Amino acid sequence: MVRYFKRFLLVYLLALQNSTAQSLTNDLAANITALASNTNATWSYNPSLPNLGTNTGVWTWPVNLSCVGMASSGFQAVLLTRNEILTCNHIGGLGGNSVVFYDTNQVQWIAWVSNAVNIAVDLDIAELSNCAPASIVIPYVLPPDYTNYLPSHSIEGLPAFWLHKNTSHIEFASVTGSFVSNGSEWVSLFHNGYGPFGNGSSATPGDSGSPAFMVWKDSPVLLFAATYGNDAEGMFISGASNWLAVAKSVGTNGLRVLDLSHYPFLGNTNQTPPPPTNLRIIGTGSDQARGGSTRLRLLTVSAGAKSSAVTPDKLINGPPFLL
Repeated sequence: MVRYFKRFLLVYLLALQNSTAQSLTNDLAANITALASNTNATWSYNPSLPNLGTNTGVWTWPVNLSCVGMASSGFQAVLLTRNEILTCNHIGGLGGNSVVFYDTNQVQWIAWVSNAVNIAVDLDIAELSNCAPASIVIPYVLPPDYTNYLPSHSIEGLPAFWLHKNTSHIEFASVTGSFVSNGSEWVSLFHNGYGPFGNGSSATPGDSGSPAFMVWKDSPVLLFAATYGNDAEGMFISGASNWLAVAKSVGTNGLRVLDLSHYPFLGNTNQTPPPPTNLRIIGTGSDQARGGSTRLRLLTVSAGAKSSAVTPDKLINGPPFLL
């Protein structure tokens, strides 16, 4: 945890150092860090009453999170576009669900999932039969070339948060991983102990689909819907191969893409780092990696009448897919 906090602090100090000249690092770090220091706010919210578009008591306010709802199956859901939800394959892509949202006027809106599309591994997009009203704020997503505008060419070390359904807490955390596994990009968050909301905990079964965000100025930037615990980890919507898979499957026209053209261009770079060299398939989720307690999941998950083999080839800690 100390290592993660030091990295976060270094990134934040870099942002402050560059604040005289507008930088993407600063705009992704300064405001959320200030919000996370507010001792007069709370990290508690009611996942069953998703009113984060008007809840002024939570520490993330005034970031409007009316894009977060609750599905009839009991999982959290987040709008990716006005007629699509970013979710997980291992929970059936929310197929057949209704999803309750509350807009910026505290008016309830119910979405209906008409189709679930598997994009890659555990990344699903739930297509809706109705469109969200303009009074619900759709989150930004980073474009796949975002690395060209960051000095480290990565979001690792930048501040973020996720909505931990099972604890009813909005948990401040750092991006501790941005990597490729099984041909797809993943992002992981871990709490760093910063401020009153930085002592979160790992996701547990039932937290699947819970969204993670960064903050650009006062706007949410969607990272992923949680697949794994430790603390939270999911498939990065802005990863290059994930983005391409979305484009091929359902298209990207409805995405609210953050325009980075006004930031300094810091050079072309490979969008995602290579996977660690110690990755290997070692067996089922109960098998232990030699020399330690780190486990690799290789399992078949079931979601309703739907079953599929999911084999992300990376070493992980914590529970298997959050069913």
